[in-house]
Amino acid sequence: MDSYEEIVGDLYNAAKLIGMTSKTEIIGIADGGIGLSEEMKRQFPKMQFVLDKSHLEGHFYETAEKIGIPEKKRPRWVKNQIANISDGKVFEILEELQQRYDKNPNDRLKRLIGYVKRFCDSVNYNEYRDKGYPIGSGEIESAHKSVPQKRLKIPGATWHPSSIDPMLALRVLRADDWWDDFWVQRNQKLLAA
Repeated sequence: MDSYEEIVGDLYNAAKLIGMTSKTEIIGIADGGIGLSEEMKRQFPKMQFVLDKSHLEGHFYETAEKIGIPEKKRPRWVKNQIANISDGKVFEILEELQQRYDKNPNDRLKRLIGYVKRFCDSVNYNEYRDKGYPIGSGEIESAHKSVPQKRLKIPGATWHPSSIDPMLALRVLRADDWWDDFWVQRNQKLLAA
């Protein structure tokens, strides 16, 4: 519910608390939300941003449909595009997409070209994999479904904005096995007051 500036600022502060230094290697992986990668790069200037590979694939599939690639041929076309991008050939793919656009202008293709240009320094997946970097945000998205959504999206539930963050904090404490430590600290603070 906060802005990207506030959210990334909180991430930055949390990273500092757990020991991030100027020598810490930082990898940021996310989807292509407008402004997210830019804010992450601003607050973590030495970070290598990685565009979530499945989001990039999704953009290629949407474009394949809109430019008339037959349904049976779409998986192969997308796979080839992503394989070339993964091999560091992003500019070759951009040139191919631009040539296709020049022959047959299409709004969806134009958006894909802009998207790939925006993230051309964030999609060298084979290099990232060789370095041990993640190339997808599936773990985070899976955790998101099982930690906050499992509680906040129960049937019939409604939430007041002021109660969401405290509930999420408790869910995270529990998921990270910090539940007992939290209550011990809280009781100590109450007894000391």
